Amino acid sequence: MSTSLKHEGLREGVSRFDLLRLFEHTAKPTFGLSRTAISLIRHVIGRTQDGDYKSGAVCAVWTKVSTMADQLQLTSRSINNAERELEAAGFIKRTCGGNGARYGSRVDGCVKFAAGINLAPLIERYDELLEHSKTLALISQAIDQCKSEIRALSKQIRQIDAYAAAKADKILPRGRTSRIKELSGLESIKANLLEVLEALANGSGEKKTSGASEENFSPNILNKYIHKSSRPQRIRATSKDIPRVRPKAAPQITPNLIMAIASKGYQSIIQMYGGANWPSIVEVSSQLAISMGIDQSVWGRACECFGREIAALCVAIIHRNQERDKNHPYHAKQAQPCLLGMITKQRQGAFDLNALIGGTLANENLFEGARL
Repeated sequence: MSTSLKHEGLREGVSRFDLLRLFEHTAKPTFGLSRTAISLIRHVIGRTQDGDYKSGAVCAVWTKVSTMADQLQLTSRSINNAERELEAAGFIKRTCGGNGARYGSRVDGCVKFAAGINLAPLIERYDELLEHSKTLALISQAIDQCKSEIRALSKQIRQIDAYAAAKADKILPRGRTSRIKELSGLESIKANLLEVLEALANGSGEKKTSGASEENFSPNILNKYIHKSSRPQRIRATSKDIPRVRPKAAPQITPNLIMAIASKGYQSIIQMYGGANWPSIVEVSSQLAISMGIDQSVWGRACECFGREIAALCVAIIHRNQERDKNHPYHAKQAQPCLLGMITKQRQGAFDLNALIGGTLANENLFEGARL
């Protein structure tokens, strides 16, 4: 039995090949799809028409399995396996007839009915694929940055003496990072190299530690920059519970509070750095600032004005609002002017961090936040 399976269409300005590029970018790292499944989607999209991706249209092909197998130089069994894989992952819908037959009709360029492979599920997931692609791009940027820092640290250690070079070789033989793909592994290497460099600088192999917990650390700078507000309520966030409104309570800035405020993309990057802690949050905000269009000089001014932790919080809030739909009332069109505005208000004594966080967390939806 055939079915139309119409869809809502791609957004204006997005082509079927834009959809294909997003799928190819995310299929393997995010969804673990096989090369055959990716090739099959590429083959199917190539046999559709631009009009098939408009709202209310049917986007489908009804090529026989044996024919596709010949065209892709694969076996029919491989094609069937790939189709089942894609259907299980929610990217296609198979609408073959009762006996497995495939057929369809296209009139004046429009598919009227089809029993075969329907791409409506893939089309409807465009926005999801776009978010996954952005996250992967940020992770890739973080990996490249970390590799660059490792090379610089390794070079610095090797220039000290042969003993220092031997210490570096034990951590990273020949200083090569090309085969390391996981950010967590790179961060571990970077931390070990920093430890070696610090020990050499101090003339000791002892590791410096801090008795304070990073998770519960609250920057002292907060008391200096929070001003009184005419609003009757304040937000107090704990490290274990979802923040809730309490009368006249100033917010306690913790990594968990920032994670509650942050976008899903920001949260994903933090997890790649080993979880929510102050060093990770400052590092992620610093790197995200570049991709958001914030000059490093402006990021430096924010750190000087607020302190690194509060500056990281400001970037996290701007990043979340920048990812909103363009029609959303809290959408941040440009990140750098937002951060500059915060710096200017702080220097004028008009920046109310308490109100900014309170407006963010007191909203009906935890991820619907304050206007910047």
